Amino acid sequence: MSVAVPPGLYQVQVTSNASQKVAAPASAGGNVTVNTSTSQVWQITGDGVITSFQTGSSATQARTPNVPAITGNNVVANAGTIAQQWIISGANLISNTYWTGYVMTSDGTRLFWGVDGSNNVLVTGTSAKTQFNFIPIAV
Repeated sequence: MSVAVPPGLYQVQVTSNASQKVAAPASAGGNVTVNTSTSQVWQITGDGVITSFQTGSSATQARTPNVPAITGNNVVANAGTIAQQWIISGANLISNTYWTGYVMTSDGTRLFWGVDGSNNVLVTGTSAKTQFNFIPIAV
C-alpha cells in the first residue's frame, strides 16, 4: 500500500544502487545528478516542493535557493522564486525506517525522474523511471 512521504529532511538514493545519491549542482542552472560522494540533504514539504540544502548531513544547515525544475528533459537547479512541485509516487515505508518511491511531475504529464548513463537526473516516461530511497535525516 502506498503512503505519503512525510515532510522533512532526507538523503535521496537510487534504490537499485544505494551508493548513488541525488546531488544538487553548486549553482542554479546546473543538472541535478547522482554520485557516490555527496551527502546532500533535501527538504520535502507538505505541498510537494523539494528543496536542496547545502551539501552535508547536518539538519541545521542553511537551505539553498535551488529547487529541482525541468529544462528540456533535464532536471536542473532553479533559483527562481516559484518552486516546481513534485509528487512522490508509489511511496512505501520500508522497515519503519525509510521510504521508497518515484519522483513525478505534479502537472498531470506523468513524467518521472530517471537517471541517464552520465548520472544526470532527467524527466522520462514510466518505462525508464528510477525508484529512489528517501532516508530521513535525524534532527
